[in-house]
Amino acid sequence: MLSALKSRRARAGLGLLFLLAFAGAAVAYFSTTGSGSGSATVGKSSALAISATITPATGGLVPGGSPADVQFSVNNPSSGNQYVGTVSLTGVKAYTSQGGTDITGTGAGQCDTSAFSMSPVTENRDVPSGSSTLPADGSLVFSDSGSNQDGCQGAYLVATFASN
Repeated sequence: MLSALKSRRARAGLGLLFLLAFAGAAVAYFSTTGSGSGSATVGKSSALAISATITPATGGLVPGGSPADVQFSVNNPSSGNQYVGTVSLTGVKAYTSQGGTDITGTGAGQCDTSAFSMSPVTENRDVPSGSSTLPADGSLVFSDSGSNQDGCQGAYLVATFASN
């Protein structure tokens, strides 16, 4: 038998046999089950900054007159999209001028800002990170209260808005 291993063909066959035996051992495995876990942090929403451009008709807002068009922009400081549902007017302050004295109130020489209103504006918009103009506009109305509203003449108004 030793003489048979000396032949070239016998050695090649023996080498092939060892190679096949080794390859068979390399793909053998046991089946099993396993489990594990992973973790991540979920981001948080950030407060949106809503700004508005209010454009009254020629002559400005007057009691019972044409409403002012209100166009909204929003700044999303978050790195992800955030949702703007409805934008609502939350308040109006009256000043003698930009940066001037607050004249909001119901007394003599004051502007009763409860006469200003705006219906909620439905946006229903996913807002990406950064600044965006919102598509729906509002209308700021100066209602005629039926009493003297002279305290609002020439007033500089600052309206505040919120979204949900």
